[in-house]
Amino acid sequence: MSSLCITGIGSEVPATVLTNDDLSKMVATSDEWITQRTGIKERRIADAGVSSSDLMVPAAQRALAMARKTAADLDLILVTYSFPDQLVPNTSDTFAQKLGAPKTTLALDVTAECVGFCLALGEAYDKMRLYPRYRTVLVVSGDATSKFVDYQDRETCILFGDGAGAVVIEGIDEEGYGILGYRMDSDREFIDCVSARAGGTALPASGDTVRKREHYLHFGPNGGGPMLKAIVRKVPELRRGICADLGVPLEAIRLIIPHQLNRRITDASKRQSATPVYDRNIARYGNCAGSSVALALDTAFREGEIVRGDYLMLEAYGAGMKYGNVVLRWWLPQQHGEQ
Repeated sequence: MSSLCITGIGSEVPATVLTNDDLSKMVATSDEWITQRTGIKERRIADAGVSSSDLMVPAAQRALAMARKTAADLDLILVTYSFPDQLVPNTSDTFAQKLGAPKTTLALDVTAECVGFCLALGEAYDKMRLYPRYRTVLVVSGDATSKFVDYQDRETCILFGDGAGAVVIEGIDEEGYGILGYRMDSDREFIDCVSARAGGTALPASGDTVRKREHYLHFGPNGGGPMLKAIVRKVPELRRGICADLGVPLEAIRLIIPHQLNRRITDASKRQSATPVYDRNIARYGNCAGSSVALALDTAFREGEIVRGDYLMLEAYGAGMKYGNVVLRWWLPQQHGEQ
């Protein structure tokens, strides 16, 4: 096995669109206010009864079809999300059953909120190098985050949308392609910047927590500003760090695909580096939490922004606060991206 490459990729977003104008009818806000602060114009919202794993299934099916694989071919399934379908059983097992994977196929949850997809790619990379039995691995990220959005809170309800993305990873007998390495970093100074307090063992859900809306996502007392500023400061250091780890010059990176969190972050990163940054999904999908990088990777590929041989950097940051970076060299031929 020379290279661990993405051989199939797919994504899924719900059909329902929630625009900034729609939100202005629900809470005191406006299209201008949202656009200036975030760059978001609209987001997709999962219907009632549609869970995170429901969004994952079509994304995974598209990735498997591109890789010319079926669920029965998978040796390992890694599933990441910000909110599970339910506390028990694991969402990974629920998803694997919906996908039609054999009941003995190992499926694991990888949780790191908005950094989940980058971490799951790293987990796949490590496991496939260490254990030869994992020859074909599916990494899938899905988020129906809107289920935990408080549409009475104009600071947070403008941000989040729903979506999913998936990749199939296989060993390819061509050197110099695929995942080259990953890096995770942490900064718990901002652990309270955003949280959903209720629903876990620290504060089990109750009538009181529902009345107080504590199971919804809310910013901490200082709002989201400190976290945003910290990300802008940290991103250049993280990019240089992983490039130094892998011996890949930053100038060699053809495209950076960041977490689609906020236009102010990506605008700042464009000023800090000459490397192109893909951020089109911010306007059309908003913050899809851990799925945003997976979704953006798929849309960038299908729009012709990625061709075989390109060096790419994926980067994510989010609640906790964690940072994740992955560097890879793209293997899929461009014609695979045509629809």
